[in-house]
Amino acid sequence: GLVNGEESAISTLQYLSGDGLPDIAQQPSSQTLAIVSPDPASKVYTDTIFLMGTSDPSQPLTVNGQEVERYGSYGMWGLEVSLAEGDNVFTAQQGDTTAPITLTKPAPSTGSGSSGGGQIVSDGSVAAQPGQLLRVTSTLASALSDYQDTSTIAMTAYEGAVAQVVDSVSFVNGSKRTYAYQLPDGNYIKAADCELLEVGTAQAAFTGLSASEENGIEYLTFAGSGTPYYSHNWEGNEFTLHFYSASFSGEFPQSFGFVGTSVTVEPEENGFALHITFQDSDPLWGYFVDYTPEGGTRIALKHQPAIRTVSTASLPLDGVTVLLDPGHGGDDMGAPGSPVEDFPQESELNLSAALAAKYRLEQLGATVTMTRDTDVFYTLAERMEMLNSQKPDFFIAIHHNSAALNSDLNQVGGTEAYWFYTEGKPLATALSANVSLTTERNDRGPKYSAFYVTRSNICPAVLLELGFVSNPAEYESCATLQGLWAEGGAIAQA
Repeated sequence: GLVNGEESAISTLQYLSGDGLPDIAQQPSSQTLAIVSPDPASKVYTDTIFLMGTSDPSQPLTVNGQEVERYGSYGMWGLEVSLAEGDNVFTAQQGDTTAPITLTKPAPSTGSGSSGGGQIVSDGSVAAQPGQLLRVTSTLASALSDYQDTSTIAMTAYEGAVAQVVDSVSFVNGSKRTYAYQLPDGNYIKAADCELLEVGTAQAAFTGLSASEENGIEYLTFAGSGTPYYSHNWEGNEFTLHFYSASFSGEFPQSFGFVGTSVTVEPEENGFALHITFQDSDPLWGYFVDYTPEGGTRIALKHQPAIRTVSTASLPLDGVTVLLDPGHGGDDMGAPGSPVEDFPQESELNLSAALAAKYRLEQLGATVTMTRDTDVFYTLAERMEMLNSQKPDFFIAIHHNSAALNSDLNQVGGTEAYWFYTEGKPLATALSANVSLTTERNDRGPKYSAFYVTRSNICPAVLLELGFVSNPAEYESCATLQGLWAEGGAIAQA
């Protein structure tokens, strides 16, 4: 459903675009009675399972004599059923037409013999020697506050970052013994994500700091060499970058392309701190520390984008840049909630919704780029490289959700958006609320999570889950042209 007043606006947007979405983005039209999920060839180990299927919406539907309520408009349906050990036969029926499925639940394994547990072997990593440096070798590595808990991500450590090892900790990960190295800020990085440098390798040494501007972005470039690991503190207009295992001497700009800034550089026990105070009239919007191919370091600093008023421009988002990232693609179809191959899969819905958002954003004056505009796949590292190189004002990864099939998925639905750094939370809140309002899906709200694509400081970066493809009625809504244009308009409005 759509709230009053939205339907005509969505139809107008669709008409003006000439539809403009891939052919796959058509409303589900199959009304043939069928049970399409789960796959009968796979064994089921849960006590319940959620059946999904298609049907004629004009006729009553039963499964094993139980009437099935359908919540959408096109005949898609879902029903949670109980499973006993052995073969379970379920038959959907409309009039004289039937569609059976047999699902097998194996008996519990009793187990026998040895308790197992293979021999623990080393992965080849070793403890660092006192004073030894490490270099991050993974494109995206996680700095962890607890080396045994991958959910305790403090920040992303980018490829090339160098830091002195404070401590080496041996632990077992799976069946292998490995090491985690403590960094000067107290966080840990796993041995698999870095390399130990030769003892005696020089730390980063900078002999000055210069300012420049490119395409509206201010840059501070260090003279000297090195790519030090860093962390930040950012509270309001007070911004500090802590560079570890590095030294600084020489001149630095007292101010640069931001109005009224003040800059100081102070030595710290494990390196130095660059502190900048910004003004309310020209606040910091985002930053990125870029390690150059020549082995140097520079800092990109973004101005806050401005909403245009009618007096200065007719298009409110003129000058604003947005990077949209349709999730999955290529051989990666995404969430497996879509019922049949002939219907759009999550990756295709993500692309269609992103194209609809792009069209509406451009109508409002924004400059929009996309990580992909066809059915291709890019790795997380490649997507993050696009984000950090393009340095947009907003980044939105567009996805559709799903849930496990062992519950009543008719009751699991809605829109939610994920953020990591607090700068992304307002965008996540607005996206979830606007999509929910426009589509009448449940607003599950903004949620904190450490998805790679949300761990950027260059701009508010959010992962948006538009709706659940594992919910039959919500899938119908997500897969119609009207639903896709509604989502695109809501994203632009947010």
